[in-house]
Amino acid sequence: ARGRYVKLHGDDDFFRPDSVQPLIYALRTMEGSSVVFLDVLRGDNAMELTEGMETFLREASIQAGFITSLILDREALAKLEEPGRFVGSGFNHVHWAYRLLEGNPNFGIVRASLFDYAANPPAGYNFGDYFVRGYLEVLASFVGRGISPGAFAVEKRRLLETTVLPWLERIVREGMPADVGGFEAIFSAHYSEESYYPEALERVRKALSPPDSSART
Repeated sequence: ARGRYVKLHGDDDFFRPDSVQPLIYALRTMEGSSVVFLDVLRGDNAMELTEGMETFLREASIQAGFITSLILDREALAKLEEPGRFVGSGFNHVHWAYRLLEGNPNFGIVRASLFDYAANPPAGYNFGDYFVRGYLEVLASFVGRGISPGAFAVEKRRLLETTVLPWLERIVREGMPADVGGFEAIFSAHYSEESYYPEALERVRKALSPPDSSART
């Protein structure tokens, strides 16, 4: 590749009609950004240039894990040391984004529904390993390097309330093929010191052991 940016793309995602040209326009407008985040959940077609890891964390959150949402500076990406540090976590591409922001804090946001996706059920990975251990360990590696302990704590709770607990309950309730084995132990290892841990643990145990399921912790 010789272009200015690398467009990451999931294997079950696809462009909507007439979305490529607006995306090219956005990239030209945001030239100089290390990362461009495609916010497909807020499709008001707005564009914004901003900066900083904590701003990116607040704006993108776990949605940065949606690989199709990230466009990265190609030359800066090629120069990263240990680019595969978090391979296997499910969020190595999020690590790339924060590493690029560490070198150049400028990034762009495109709020547009440019893609559709197959909506395949989660399968082929351990849910706790990916969405708790994987994501949080990537973020933790930047605490003190652009992300403050306070911002990290806010994101941990946000992750739990908006993504982890609702999806855990849905996976078990609907019998989705994602592996939830060892979830309670993984959850406790990352959340046991939080003030809200007892209430969250109760919800985790309830999700893993519903009356009509034989799911185990």
